[in-house]
Amino acid sequence: AVLQLYTYHFPKTWSAACVANRELIKEAQRRAHALERDHSLAAIEWHIRFLKHYFRVCRGGEKPEHGMKPYSRFYQYTYVAIYRELKAAQQAAKETAELTDTPLPPTADEVTFDPIEYRPLRARRTYPLQRAISENTYKDSLPRAPLWRDFHKIVI
Repeated sequence: AVLQLYTYHFPKTWSAACVANRELIKEAQRRAHALERDHSLAAIEWHIRFLKHYFRVCRGGEKPEHGMKPYSRFYQYTYVAIYRELKAAQQAAKETAELTDTPLPPTADEVTFDPIEYRPLRARRTYPLQRAISENTYKDSLPRAPLWRDFHKIVI
C-alpha cells in the first residue's frame, strides 16, 4: 500500500467563535480535573451524580440523558456535563443580550419610500424562438415536411 501524507492548513488567526469555544472547553477541562482531586461537598455531589449515571446507564443498560453517552470514567462524565452546562449558560446569556440589544422599529419620520418604477405589462408574452418563427426569419431555414398532395412525387 502506498502511504499518503496529508497536510493540514491551519489558519493563522482563529475566528472569535472558535476562540470562545476553545476557552469554554478549557474551562470545562479545568473544572473536571479540579473535581477529580476535590473532596468538598460539591465534588461529592458530582461523584454521586456520576455513580447514578454509571450504574443506571453503563451497568443497567438504560438510555443516557439527552446529549450524553454512557461514560464509564468520572472525568469524562464531568467534563461533558460541565461543558454542556457552560454552553447552555452561554447560549442563555447570548439570547438575553440579543433581546436587550434589539433596535426599536423606525418611526414614521425615519421611513422613506423609493418611487416604484412603473413597467407596463405586455398583453402577450413572446419568447425568442416564437418571435423568430412569427417574424418568418427562422421559418424559411427549416426543412419543410412533405404535404399529402405532394406524396406521389416522393414515392418511386
